[in-house]
Amino acid sequence: MVKYQKYFEKITTAIIFLFIMIILILTFSKVYAEEKPRELLVLMYHNIIGEKDIENDYEVRVSTIEKDIEWLYKNGYIFIGVDDLYNIENIRQDKKLCMLTFDDGYYSYLKYLPNIIEKYGVKVCISVVGEFLEGYNLGNGKLRPRCSYLTYSELERLSKIKEIDILHHSYDYHHNTQKYKGISKSSFENEITYEKRLVEDTKKLENKLKNSDIKL
Repeated sequence: MVKYQKYFEKITTAIIFLFIMIILILTFSKVYAEEKPRELLVLMYHNIIGEKDIENDYEVRVSTIEKDIEWLYKNGYIFIGVDDLYNIENIRQDKKLCMLTFDDGYYSYLKYLPNIIEKYGVKVCISVVGEFLEGYNLGNGKLRPRCSYLTYSELERLSKIKEIDILHHSYDYHHNTQKYKGISKSSFENEITYEKRLVEDTKKLENKLKNSDIKL
């Protein structure tokens, strides 16, 4: 009887040990899944041009963007916006994520992006430069669609499309001056003055956009 009792004690101990190991494995697996970094593919475009125009480093045809989107869909990507990024923990781990971003605020976005969004159901981010929204649209008194920028009223129309996020790309630091090299920190600035300059610039653009009823 003593022999069988020791045998059952060993079996019981082994079962308890196995149960504890399973609990630990499941716990650490859950923690790892929660903390595993998410990969995010970000594609940045600038001006969108027609099919007869010649592409360059900063200008792409509509068909090029459409081919990119089709390839991404075919390879299992989903397109996310800013709100999705803030709530990324709610997106399944097995989903491949992509953001489509369009820099500077070109007039061509009004011409082409609504059709692309309607056709493919994608979400896009438009990052605008404040000074470009004010006076960069006319050449000899005429609109130049290929190289012009959006006005505040045109941007407002785009902002009402739920798949579009409007983002900041500085108010007037998208060029070099004798004092500053774009938005980069200058040698004479410390962390406090540099941060202050960026915050003031961001608030200036944000106030301009809000005053124009542009949804951010």
